[in-house]
Amino acid sequence: MSFSSAGCGDQGGGGVGSGGTGSGGRSGVDGDGDGDGEDGGSTGEADGGGSLGGGAGLELEELRGLAQKGPFLNGGSLTLAELDDEFAPSGRTFQTTILDNSGAFNLSNVALAAPVAVLRVDGFFFNEVRNEASSSQITLTALVDFSQKAQANVNLVSHIEKARVEVLLADGIPFEKAKEQALAEVFGIFGFEVESSGFSEDLELAPHVDAEQGVGQGGALGYGGAALDEAWAELSDAATLLAISSIFLGYRSDGSVSEVVANVATDLRLDGDLDSESSLVALVAHARRLDASAIREHLEERYDAFGQSIELPPFEDKIQQFVDAHPEVPFQPLAEYEEGSLLARLASGSDGMTLESGVPLNLRINGHGVPVRLVLKGRPGLWTYLTDGENLDVSNFAATCEQEFSVVDENSPTHNEITFDGPSEFEVEVYEGRFDEPSWTRTFVTSTEHDLGFPISCPEN
Repeated sequence: MSFSSAGCGDQGGGGVGSGGTGSGGRSGVDGDGDGDGEDGGSTGEADGGGSLGGGAGLELEELRGLAQKGPFLNGGSLTLAELDDEFAPSGRTFQTTILDNSGAFNLSNVALAAPVAVLRVDGFFFNEVRNEASSSQITLTALVDFSQKAQANVNLVSHIEKARVEVLLADGIPFEKAKEQALAEVFGIFGFEVESSGFSEDLELAPHVDAEQGVGQGGALGYGGAALDEAWAELSDAATLLAISSIFLGYRSDGSVSEVVANVATDLRLDGDLDSESSLVALVAHARRLDASAIREHLEERYDAFGQSIELPPFEDKIQQFVDAHPEVPFQPLAEYEEGSLLARLASGSDGMTLESGVPLNLRINGHGVPVRLVLKGRPGLWTYLTDGENLDVSNFAATCEQEFSVVDENSPTHNEITFDGPSEFEVEVYEGRFDEPSWTRTFVTSTEHDLGFPISCPEN
């Protein structure tokens, strides 16, 4: 990594040039806005003034980093947008692409008029909860001071804090202090503290660990003393990053992930607190159903597939810590149940509630990425169902008067109806996510007389 100062004259404004794709050659830049990729204005003298550089520029021979939600996929785009001394866009950008499926990127010969710039990544990413590539692209950003570093990562925390940092800067808080405060506030939403001395762009999901020593085997990262303490702190913060990333991801669709992230970032922007109860409830609801051991397995297998050995930090306890801190958050289904449908009514009701008998009830489910199955039990009630046969697997009716209904494609709705006899008693177990224990259960009764005409009977409780 090399740094050097360079006098920068009038850089012009406007255009975006096409970038390089690695370490070979200069990254694409268009300084004069004419679209030719040439910097038409850097021939004059430094213009002086400003709060961060007084016109003294910065040149990075090589800038490296990682783009991670889960890891971004090969081919995504990375843009560095230059800011002026007052943190306003200058119009000059540098571009490159993600180099591999770890999210790595590289920019060469980056000349900046001022040290603070915005990194923006757009692309598909690996979904560590569902163990698959995302179906749509997302955008993440980071606000970075490059005066003392030539390596910076883009992640969910760097993205969420960005708007908050900008507000603090507008209030006159120095850049470093603004970054420290915003990072602490993002961690604080989840009840975590910042342990290391770094910033959000220094965090990564899987810090590299010495292959022979490793953590807990004579030292972390091969260090000792104060360096050992800092290495442990970095691992703790990496665990926090992975926990936060997985909580925001949950079982949401890609569009819902972007929406929740934007809502939280906007909420945090002015006062550094999460004031929205609905955002907190949404985060806790998905965190409760995360399978942390599966997330670990998915990431380890993913990195192993492209030849990288990783040591994931202990993030599992962080997720549970967040869940345990919010017992007051009420139950909320993860899947979307159409208003008025059977499961919507049961989810908002209570045990022992009454439903109609002899009337077809809507059993439509839209998982929005959440795997859903339900087990219906007659105690001793009976039922019939009507299905389109395309998106609902139905088991045989068991001798114990139980039947399982499983959504085939969790991203598509089901179109089904069910009719109960009466008067009878029933119980339903609903499984959201891939778990052996039900997410929620409900007992209900039908009070109106209706005979389905089945020559069978079910055992009573």
